Amino acid sequence: EKFTNKYLLYPPLFKTKNKKNDSLLVSESKFDLLNVSSFDWPPNKAGMQWFVDKVVPLLDTKITIELIGNQSEMFSSIAQINVNGYVDDIDLFYRKGKIFIAPIVYGAGIKIKIIEAMMNKIPVITTSIGVEGLEGIVNGKHIIIKDTPYEMAKAIKDLLNNDSLRQSLAQDALIWVEENLSSEKWLEQTNDIIKEAIGK
Repeated sequence: EKFTNKYLLYPPLFKTKNKKNDSLLVSESKFDLLNVSSFDWPPNKAGMQWFVDKVVPLLDTKITIELIGNQSEMFSSIAQINVNGYVDDIDLFYRKGKIFIAPIVYGAGIKIKIIEAMMNKIPVITTSIGVEGLEGIVNGKHIIIKDTPYEMAKAIKDLLNNDSLRQSLAQDALIWVEENLSSEKWLEQTNDIIKEAIGK
């Protein structure tokens, strides 16, 4: 009876234990930009198409881009892009990439791939739509938010040339995930709610 009108609404949760103490090895990075998506999903395809058409022409031709996911081969004609399809060890790509790009131009809900990138300590550049639903995210501290092709291209260039900023963004993003979306944090909060509900 004490549980009447008590609800537990969970967002997507992520297990971050032991990742906080992993060092971010900037020197380990082997390529510049990474995106992980299922490109058969229209918002993912549209976002990457926008990036290819509007942002890539503004980037240095030496910048390397790795795409992972279903139907990534649709972008194989772009010289700077290497397509991988499905991979056995996605963690390896997170470790080797310098920046995770999430050029989201439409779509609703929490963008899981952005959270996964933050959890894996790779700094993220996205759009305003990409952070919808991520309450408390601070532009320039946890993530970089840019909405125009010129702004995004400049942010990519600046971040590629700033190892210390990449490291601080990655670390602060992981802390945000731990404080807001980690399974450990929500388990603690759930226990508190249950104790309150049963009067303990």
